[in-house]
Amino acid sequence: MSDLTGAENSHIALPPVMGADYSEVEVSIKDFEEIFLSTPESVKLFQIWFSKQNDPDEANAFLNKLKYFSLSTSTIMALFLFMLYQKEEDIPTDIIKMNPDSSGIILSESIQLYHRLLKVHRIPFSPKKKLQAELAIRMLLTMMADVQLLTVFLVLQLQKLESMMSLSKDEQEATSWTALHIYAPLAGRLGIFWIKSELEDRAFRYLEYENYQNLKKKIARKRSERSDSVERISNNIQKMLNQAGISHEVQGRYKRFYSIFQKLDRVDNDFERIKDLIAFRVLVKNVDECYAALSFIHENWTPVKNRFKDYISNPKPNGYQSLHTTVMEINDDRSSEPRPIEIQIRTHEMHHMAEYGVAAHWLYKEKRNKYDEKKADQIKESLLEKINSDGEGKLSPVVNLYSDKIYVITPAREIIELPQSASPLDFAYAIHTEVGNRTIAAKANGIITSLDSSLYSGDEVEILTSSRQEPRKEWLEFVKTRHARNKIKHALHEKDREIRKKEGMEMLEREFRSHSLNLNRLIRDGRMEKESRLKKNQEFEHILFCIGEGSIHSEEIRRWFADDISTEQTSFNQVTESATESEAVTTKEKSAAAASRSLIIVDGMDNVSTRIAKCCSPVKKQPILGYLTKERVITIHKKDCSFMKKLTPERKVKVIWGNRN
Repeated sequence: MSDLTGAENSHIALPPVMGADYSEVEVSIKDFEEIFLSTPESVKLFQIWFSKQNDPDEANAFLNKLKYFSLSTSTIMALFLFMLYQKEEDIPTDIIKMNPDSSGIILSESIQLYHRLLKVHRIPFSPKKKLQAELAIRMLLTMMADVQLLTVFLVLQLQKLESMMSLSKDEQEATSWTALHIYAPLAGRLGIFWIKSELEDRAFRYLEYENYQNLKKKIARKRSERSDSVERISNNIQKMLNQAGISHEVQGRYKRFYSIFQKLDRVDNDFERIKDLIAFRVLVKNVDECYAALSFIHENWTPVKNRFKDYISNPKPNGYQSLHTTVMEINDDRSSEPRPIEIQIRTHEMHHMAEYGVAAHWLYKEKRNKYDEKKADQIKESLLEKINSDGEGKLSPVVNLYSDKIYVITPAREIIELPQSASPLDFAYAIHTEVGNRTIAAKANGIITSLDSSLYSGDEVEILTSSRQEPRKEWLEFVKTRHARNKIKHALHEKDREIRKKEGMEMLEREFRSHSLNLNRLIRDGRMEKESRLKKNQEFEHILFCIGEGSIHSEEIRRWFADDISTEQTSFNQVTESATESEAVTTKEKSAAAASRSLIIVDGMDNVSTRIAKCCSPVKKQPILGYLTKERVITIHKKDCSFMKKLTPERKVKVIWGNRN
């Protein structure tokens, strides 16, 4: 049985790789150069990096992490360039000289990868939200878009987590949160489960220190029991498979701290209810032996219903393959209750793939089989197409290494997901509709950029606004998101609607004025709104819009108030045209009034008929005011006539007494 990895150890050893000839031997500096470095520039760069390391043991530990992956010279060079130089101009010229041979091609590739690492490193995000963490993972996948580059990036993050003692408490917390919620899930999607587990346990220790210590004590109390169980169960599995004649290796392992901590939520924080603190892995030579081993185990122990998974026939999207089963162990002496046992069955090659992911797979196959490169490339391409797994075998809704999305950052360090080639205006509308509507300019990475320019993943974008700005029709020609397009169209429609409403009001006012109706008074009294809902089942504002666009005629609306016109005219006629015997008008006053008709001057009008109003019968020298009737006759009232105050103001006319010749 292989060495067991103790979860209670504060520094968990790098897990051994089973089945690979090179895995048991620590890599030396010379070995590292021979395996990974193929150009003079890469060797020199590596030597510069190693000479600057203060702790040779820490440097060797870092190299030993890299040795498990099939890293190209270009990727290794990009890594050491990134670790040494934060600005490209700082790189010595004798390293970045461009040679015409393959060395120059490798260098060119490494510079491109180096730029990606630099850009990712400079991203000022601090998610602290699950949705933002997911967007950060997608952004890293699309920005680096290279499995090997992502792998060395994760190794760097693990190295950072292992040396956090020099950081402040806040920095430690932020680094741990990012490791747990971004980098560990990313490692899971790439299938690098040993990095995923290391990141989770170390981050958990910083973020949940008390829970970590309590869990550590509880696990330690069961150390002896677990050790006995591992030995007994491993021996039983070996006995079964030996009888079946299957060449195998059995690994007993303790569940990781963070994995156990997550299980506590499902058992109401009752540690005693967790029965699967240990698990077992069976490694065999080929696929047929995987199924044969499964059959023999199920014959001896009862499988638990709905706890069998066949990831060999149906691999996870990240390429993971294995058989998973849970069985109930029954002791020969029946002295204790049956207990569930988790068992994984896989080939050595599947195990290597499961622990170290896509980036390590090619090195493993090359060491063992000298495989056909064309076939390997086909397999690699297939796996990369499936790398959008969430680490648990489920397809993520958007994520892909070669995504059609970009991820840009707000000044508040929030990540916004947009389609490829999205513009700053798309970004503005993604923040808020009013921000988009008022946009006048934008900055990308601190530099003013045009509103129709294209953004790229990792860009930090700032939007400049003005309260006087309004959406423009030409914006529709370059925005990429449906959201922005719909908001612009809506704003333009509303602007056009306001214009039509204003035109409708003007048309309605003219129509009402020409028929002696006071539109403003009808609006104030609420009658226009009431009649609009009654006659058209619409708000009055919509009626105005319809008049402005021509779908409703203003004459139709005026007819709603025909009774008002008749009532006003009748009232006027009763007062001005019906002589009553009760009026105390002397013969002298009638004569004076008749004589004055020819002496009235109407302001701004010629040859207009006039008549003296009978309601007040004004005489010479009294202040007067005229009223234009529907028959185009001016009736003359005293200026303070009480009836005159009730008539339509728009039809009142200025008049004065004239002089006799």
